[in-house]
Amino acid sequence: MSAKDSMAKEYFADNARFADLCNNILYGGREVILPENLKERDTTEVLTALGLDKKTIAMQKLRDIFKNASIKYTGKSYVVLIGVENQSDIHYAIPIKNMFYDVMAYGNQVKETAKKHRKDKDTTTSDEFLSGFTKEDKLIPVITITVYLGTKEWDGPRKLSDMFGDVDEELLPFIPDYRINLLAPREITDFTGFRTSIRQLFEVLKNAYDKEKMQEVLQNDEKFSRVDKRDSRGNQPVCRNGYRHR
Repeated sequence: MSAKDSMAKEYFADNARFADLCNNILYGGREVILPENLKERDTTEVLTALGLDKKTIAMQKLRDIFKNASIKYTGKSYVVLIGVENQSDIHYAIPIKNMFYDVMAYGNQVKETAKKHRKDKDTTTSDEFLSGFTKEDKLIPVITITVYLGTKEWDGPRKLSDMFGDVDEELLPFIPDYRINLLAPREITDFTGFRTSIRQLFEVLKNAYDKEKMQEVLQNDEKFSRVDKRDSRGNQPVCRNGYRHR
């Protein structure tokens, strides 16, 4: 992992910024996901399957950031799993990359559920036994957010179907699609929904190639003079672009 990617991972892993990021893209900036209701998860996704030769194949992927989010909203409580993937450059196969992460996360939930049923011996039908999953079992939803930190305009695919060539329109309803959740600073028109130093970081990225606009942002936005001095844990100071001083 490059130094830039490592810094981005550390920066967005902070619960206050992670919640700020998620609230902006998922809830339009409303403070629904709270930092104190986030819990770290293992970022290593491992899934095993049987190959054509009946030998076990192990697949492993390493996410950037992965957290449990307990959400209380509209009088109900929910739990979702949220992953954030940082992209310094445009990835022209990003739907496949993110879809694989999500499939592995769901596959692991089924695997752990089946493991528990085998231990408890509580499946009641042959269908449940073979599935490793009962009618009453439920999956925790998985959301993957791609944060594009490049300064070029994103021209990569935003859904799986963007990667297809010509397809008979009559077949499209039968082909599952997959849409990415992309957050690209250059596409943001209103930064007021951000409540942490993410706002200043994204404003800088949006105007990186426009010196006049950059100067205007730095001079006119008073928040640049009081960017977070410390992160939500109260330790290392944070510099103007939001990354910690080294």
